[in-house]
Amino acid sequence: IRVLTERVLEQTIAYALFIVLILMHSGMEIGTLLGGDAFTGKVLRQMAPVVPLIYLEIIMEGILRGLGKHNFSTVNYLAEYLVRISVLLICVPLFGFYGIAASYMACNLTGNAVRLYFVLRQTELKPVWRRIIIRPVFALVISWQGCTLGQHFLARFHLHPLAETVIYLVCCGGMYYGLLRLLNRRGDSAGSAGLPAANEAKQKPQTAV
Repeated sequence: IRVLTERVLEQTIAYALFIVLILMHSGMEIGTLLGGDAFTGKVLRQMAPVVPLIYLEIIMEGILRGLGKHNFSTVNYLAEYLVRISVLLICVPLFGFYGIAASYMACNLTGNAVRLYFVLRQTELKPVWRRIIIRPVFALVISWQGCTLGQHFLARFHLHPLAETVIYLVCCGGMYYGLLRLLNRRGDSAGSAGLPAANEAKQKPQTAV
């Protein structure tokens, strides 16, 4: 269950980060397609960082229910609602609509932090954060920067904005997926290469000093 949990966390974060990139890059266009206005797109872009938390909530709730921790899940949801209501009462009179966004972020941060801690404790998992977070973030930044440079070149062809956005996202997604697989493969091969040497060192008899 440890390996499965780590694998699920890794894939969830990798997928959610790419969704964040889509919303950050094309939030205005998506808001327009949904029938909204510029404010809708602005909200989508501002709320994009919450996406990984939403995916984590879904995944970790499934893990908790699979472990039979229904009572913990219920209590945690109750605590989330208390946090959300408290932040709403404080922030909405001060910031209006952005107070609602702040309450949503606050309850997601606190609730998912508690879920993650509880899941790691129950599964006794010591996650490799380099694989779960650092590599996806690195691959995403490189893909984003590379495709942004390519977008300047693509602008010379005067394509339709929707076609340009689709090409950008497809290229960025392909580059992100390929780079992430390459990083994970190299990391796995380096780790497996180090295992025989470590095992051999353990098997050597200790000599008296």
